[in-house]
Amino acid sequence: MSQKYTLVEGSKDDIPALIHVLIEAFKNDAIWKVVIGDVSSEEEHAWLMAFYGMRYSMDDITLYIVKNEAGYVNFPKTQVTMYERGIDR
Repeated sequence: MSQKYTLVEGSKDDIPALIHVLIEAFKNDAIWKVVIGDVSSEEEHAWLMAFYGMRYSMDDITLYIVKNEAGYVNFPKTQVTMYERGIDR
């Protein structure tokens, strides 16, 4: 079964889901581990939202996101959707 994905302009409401995608995409990256440091996995999202959430909210950035047919923010490489992670949109 093939899913279709759409590149769309995101909004500030998409930022929390994007942070989850960042965490999932980079969690095993050596540099990412240095950036995160000793932040616990429970606090990782809030910690990243404090920095990236603020930055991604600025007017000089246009967010583009990939959504699947159901409208969920998606990272097609790993097929990890926010719905699968239990995060309601």
